[in-house]
Amino acid sequence: MRASAPPRRPRARRASLAWIGTLAMLWVGGGILVHGLHEFHLDALPNLIDALAHPAETLPAVGPVTGWLAHAAAYAVVGLVVGGLVTAALHVVPRKGGRGAH
Repeated sequence: MRASAPPRRPRARRASLAWIGTLAMLWVGGGILVHGLHEFHLDALPNLIDALAHPAETLPAVGPVTGWLAHAAAYAVVGLVVGGLVTAALHVVPRKGGRGAH
């Protein structure tokens, strides 16, 4: 007779997938914005992120990984800040139809 498998937790899996997806979108969106700033020669933020990530990149044996993680975390913070500003602005702007903000 087989032992029964533990019950699956689809809600927990979906919730963790939602968090992972949100973090990934923040990271990618922030990275796009930072790289776009660099392309327009607005280098203050990209240079700041590089300066903050540099110590992580110099760690022996794990430098490339920690440097990548430092850049990814900084990009996610940029994405979170810009996303928060856009969300706040959209809550101030009245909706079509005169119903007002949320």
